[in-house]
Amino acid sequence: MKHLLIVPPLAAAILSPAALRADEVIDGGEVITVPGSHATPWPVTGNLHVGSTGAGTLGIGAGGQVTSRNGFIGHSAGSVGNVGVSGTDALWRLTPPSGTIGTDGLYVGYSGQGTLAISGGGRVEILNSSAHIGYNVADDAAAKGEVTVTGAGSSFHAAALLTVGRIGNGSLTISNGGTVTSQTGIVGQQTSGTGSLLVTGAGSNWTTSTISVGTEGSSVRIADKGKIDLTGTYVQLAGSTVVTGEGSLLKANNLRVSTGFVLENGARIESQAASHVGYESGAAADLTITGAGSEWSSVSSITVSRTGAGADSSLTVTDGGAVTVDGGTGSIILSAGNNTTGTLNIGNGGAAGIVNAATISGATSSLRTGKVNFNHTGTTTLSASITGNNMSVTTSGPGTSILTGDSTYRGATTVGNGKLVNNGSLGNTTITVMDNAIYGGSGTHTGATVIESGGTFAPGASIGIMNTGSLHLIGGAIYEWELGDATGAAGTGWDTVEVTGAMSFASTEANPFTLTLEKAGALTNFDPLQSYQFVIANAVGGITGFNEEFVTIDASAIPESGTGAWALGQSGNSLILSYSAVPEPSAALLGALGLLAAVRRRRAC
Repeated sequence: MKHLLIVPPLAAAILSPAALRADEVIDGGEVITVPGSHATPWPVTGNLHVGSTGAGTLGIGAGGQVTSRNGFIGHSAGSVGNVGVSGTDALWRLTPPSGTIGTDGLYVGYSGQGTLAISGGGRVEILNSSAHIGYNVADDAAAKGEVTVTGAGSSFHAAALLTVGRIGNGSLTISNGGTVTSQTGIVGQQTSGTGSLLVTGAGSNWTTSTISVGTEGSSVRIADKGKIDLTGTYVQLAGSTVVTGEGSLLKANNLRVSTGFVLENGARIESQAASHVGYESGAAADLTITGAGSEWSSVSSITVSRTGAGADSSLTVTDGGAVTVDGGTGSIILSAGNNTTGTLNIGNGGAAGIVNAATISGATSSLRTGKVNFNHTGTTTLSASITGNNMSVTTSGPGTSILTGDSTYRGATTVGNGKLVNNGSLGNTTITVMDNAIYGGSGTHTGATVIESGGTFAPGASIGIMNTGSLHLIGGAIYEWELGDATGAAGTGWDTVEVTGAMSFASTEANPFTLTLEKAGALTNFDPLQSYQFVIANAVGGITGFNEEFVTIDASAIPESGTGAWALGQSGNSLILSYSAVPEPSAALLGALGLLAAVRRRRAC
């Protein structure tokens, strides 16, 4: 072990003992233990180097205490330093004179390779200054730092900044109840640096004010009940974050996410202030919440795509994952800046996620684009009101999506797959229903509804009335009509649609319009030997293009109608579905025989 006497420059000619400090260097394959090689406590009055130009190892065991000004583990390029602090009351305390980065604090992998393992209740404390894992002052790619903090009572404390991968490569693992505290934190600081952070196991925690994930290739993972507890902001400029497992938690004042982020398998995010997915200019971020019990609970609003040309960010809730804003009374904002696109995906091809918010807003101008996309199996209900002049809604999955809010958005509504049910109100949006898709419900809508070939219009929530601004049925379109009570009224006994504008048809003989008749449960008050008329549409603005020759009626789902005949006709501004009874063969035969007998009687007279 080398002892270096350092004499600072002095203006005076006389040196006092206080002006002298001695650095300690563990190098050349040397292994030092405390207690053991040194009695405890071991006060190093200067800096402590473990692996200065070669290899060195320091082990601080139970009851061992080491103090120094600064610490360097793996100082020079090519050096290897290893420090272990393990056991009850094992302690390395550093007291740097200042917080100057590059000279003061603790460096694990300064330009070489360094490891620091804290376990079994051991502690490392850096007072007045920072700690850097993978510092790499010389931009040498060989620089690497690794710190592990494991076990209840094991702790790592930096009074100022803690960086994981400044210019070099750094990793920090907090596990099995270990704790880390700092004033601020950075994972991947400069372009060539990459940082890896893992917080795993019950009781494992990093408490600080802010954490910034700054470089491509850097990663943060919180797993198995691990926790990051921030009083400030979690900033993800690059890299990735995964929070996974029931009990795992990221708690922050707010989030600013600009790249990929996954919350899964029952993990949680808790935030207080306004948060953003796609915060930086031009950011293409995606935050996915997936799995039952996974939830982002934010007290304030969540914005998807904040600012910057080309920014296209998304928030995805799927497979039972949930986002909750202010207990369900808050707002999700899609596209808050010009030339941005913000998308809310409900589902990602599997089961839907849950959106607990009162409003989905944004996209207030043509320079801002907001999208709500339903891509799920099964059935989900969205109660939030959707607003925004350039906000659109799309269904791309096979499930049923039910809207119950009071929405005023004006962008397009495209039912591309599955079923969209409007049981609330929609504003002046044009609804287009594509092949193999269904639009229905008992809500109101002031815009146009267009049913393309193969698309289905199914008014009513089971039996009910749909209100729409205009209705256009292209050749090959389908009207799915339900009957429950033959002697009831429109909207309660059978489906109908009220059109405040015009209703039009574009069917042809080669491509007719299809009316499919269905039963709503058990059919009541229907006698196949009686005739009925049902008003299935009223259009204040009139009906154009209807031709009863270009209609196909499928009544196979109502076998009670027997041999009766169904027909659809127009009467003024209404469409009327008629059922006409046809006598059974036995009745017809008896009638014919009676007529023949009467004729014979007349002839006999």
